[in-house]
Amino acid sequence: GKAFGSVNTGLDSIKSKGLGLKTVFGIAGSAIAAFGAVKGIQTQIDAMDNLAKSARTAGSAASEEAFKGFQVLQKAMSEAGIDAATFDRAMLQTTTRLKAGTEGQKSYAAITDKLGDSILDVNGNLKTGDELMKEMINALNEGTITTEDFAKVVGGRAGPLIQQQFASLNTEAGALEATLADVEANSNIISLDAAENA
Repeated sequence: GKAFGSVNTGLDSIKSKGLGLKTVFGIAGSAIAAFGAVKGIQTQIDAMDNLAKSARTAGSAASEEAFKGFQVLQKAMSEAGIDAATFDRAMLQTTTRLKAGTEGQKSYAAITDKLGDSILDVNGNLKTGDELMKEMINALNEGTITTEDFAKVVGGRAGPLIQQQFASLNTEAGALEATLADVEANSNIISLDAAENA
């Protein structure tokens, strides 16, 4: 009774100052909503930060175009049921192993020889991570490399998953590009600056 009495006194005081209960709860609700919005913003910032880190690891944060390609490929893989961690691992392995192959490391040199100039840009440098993955998928579908080559470069767990989901995509020239273009058109692409700033 004593406790309720003091609550009533407090509410009477609020009312006498021209505030109603609706206003009091409205203020509390606004505070809670603002807290939720801040948490939502922080979640987005964390996601952008993680995206930038993943792209850097995969060698796809050197330019706006490479970063966009990375996001599109990540989204396409996600829609095909390949989780972000598996995708990140596949991108890292593809980039580092193809680089090792171009530098003459025996384990991968035979595969990079089969791929030839398709994995190099116009300046003769290794392409970005997203481009390398596309070249690998295309080379697999064209029969330039074997499923064993693909699995060896992309990785034990990721390789078979990506093969299974994407090997049937490229039944004709440009099918993979068409799929990725469709994903891009329906995705929210984050700019490199925004992700780096996050």
